[in-house]
Amino acid sequence: MKNSAGNTQLHKGTFIVKIEHCNNESWQGEVVWADEEKREKFRSALELLKLMDDAVNPMENREETVWKQGKTGAG
Repeated sequence: MKNSAGNTQLHKGTFIVKIEHCNNESWQGEVVWADEEKREKFRSALELLKLMDDAVNPMENREETVWKQGKTGAG
């Protein structure tokens, strides 16, 4: 999304990251998008960053990540 000056405008977000394993030199776990009460599993640190980026910076021409509705409490 661009603002009136033509600059890209990012949405803000709060995320809770639960790292469950560290295999193959990377993290696996679950990320919760607290503002939207949605959650998604990730298989690598790169995938975690992509999920977070997709959440705060959705683009019209990019396939959106499907964030699942879920409880944000500790589990």
